[in-house]
Amino acid sequence: MKCPSCGYKFNKGSICPACGDMAALRIKACNISVRLYNKGLEQAKNRDLSGAVESLKKSILFDKNNINARNLLGLIYYEIGQMADALIQWIVSQNIKSDKNPAADYLADYEENIRSSEKMEDSVSLYNEALRYVKEKNDDLAIIRLKKALDINGKFIGALNLLSLCYLMRGRNNDALDIVNTVLRMDVNNPVALGYYRQLCPDKSRPDPRINKSEMRYATYYMPPDIVKNKKVGKPLNPAVMFAVGCVCTIIVMFVLVIPSITEKYESEYTDISDEYKKLQTDYESLTVKSNEMSDKLTAENEELKNQLNNVNAKEIQERASRLTSIRSLYDNGQTVQAAQQLIALNTDGFSSETINTYNALRNEVLPAAAQDYYTLGRTAEKQRNFELAKTQYNNCLTCSLSDTEVKYNAMLRLGIIAEDAGDTANAKAYYQKVVDNSPSRSAKNDAQRRYNKIIDAQ
Repeated sequence: MKCPSCGYKFNKGSICPACGDMAALRIKACNISVRLYNKGLEQAKNRDLSGAVESLKKSILFDKNNINARNLLGLIYYEIGQMADALIQWIVSQNIKSDKNPAADYLADYEENIRSSEKMEDSVSLYNEALRYVKEKNDDLAIIRLKKALDINGKFIGALNLLSLCYLMRGRNNDALDIVNTVLRMDVNNPVALGYYRQLCPDKSRPDPRINKSEMRYATYYMPPDIVKNKKVGKPLNPAVMFAVGCVCTIIVMFVLVIPSITEKYESEYTDISDEYKKLQTDYESLTVKSNEMSDKLTAENEELKNQLNNVNAKEIQERASRLTSIRSLYDNGQTVQAAQQLIALNTDGFSSETINTYNALRNEVLPAAAQDYYTLGRTAEKQRNFELAKTQYNNCLTCSLSDTEVKYNAMLRLGIIAEDAGDTANAKAYYQKVVDNSPSRSAKNDAQRRYNKIIDAQ
């Protein structure tokens, strides 16, 4: 016998002389774990995912180091949308065995496809929101959240079952039945979906499900073949005597040796396995407590980071709001253009309503004055035949014009004249047309109309 704990080989007894572990009991527990794993594997292949989860959980209880069971359980959790449970199983599996463990590949795929994984987590968040809405009896919002979750992950069985419940609450039995049938095609013995089916179709027996082979990357495990030794039996001298002696011997052996021995053996095995099960359950509960503690710690750290980020954002918003004072100072000192440039470039995201009112009041005061200054600068540049600078100043005038003011359309008229002189008749006509249609100045309208007609006649 080889001790599963330390690897020491010994011939007699059930307790390892090297480490003192109950090797025989641990081997029995490992064999039970393997049988439960193989059962879970077969159930998963036949799309009985709920049954597979239960078998694999029991397999891990008997042997917490059964990485094949943990990896397969993680894959099934991933398949039905329980991302957090899947990651726990793969992380524990990798900690048990880091070399040549498929769990490392699953975790690597998760990290490489982080955007898809985040979407899966988004679907879980939407499901949790929907669950809260159902508890609040707000099934309309719950249905919207669940449909969004299923758009991200159509195999999210929990979301599908909750959507069935919402449809049942609204009396949409046909829609609920469609969802139930979808779930039962994915998980043939899902207890929640079966309960809804019996409620929707009490007089019908459920048809045999159509079994589809799963596409998950299941680990393969082979049970060692049983070794059966057959003894050679000599030819009986007298069949009648041999039969009578055999019956008597069989009865004696059964009542004197075999039955008491079997009874004692199974009672002992049951007691040992029960003790081991309790120990494994304690280990599992300890791991769960540690996992919850880690989750609480990460949640607290996340809240702290959020608070720090909020403080940084508040400081940055305050710095931007304080620029209004310097802009006001520039304007009061006659630097209207510079004040307008800073005012246009200022980001007002996060400003309070009071600060927004101050910003709007300053904007309504500064920008019209800046528009007039830009128009004057444009005329000066145009007279100096610096047409590129003139165009820039006129466009700045348009940017600062908050309404259909005279200076705005005067700037458009000058832009049209510059474009016409440069041979760009298409833009010239566009500018002239806007002046004709919108300018409050009759002289500007007449000038623009005359120039527009001149271009048309020339064409």
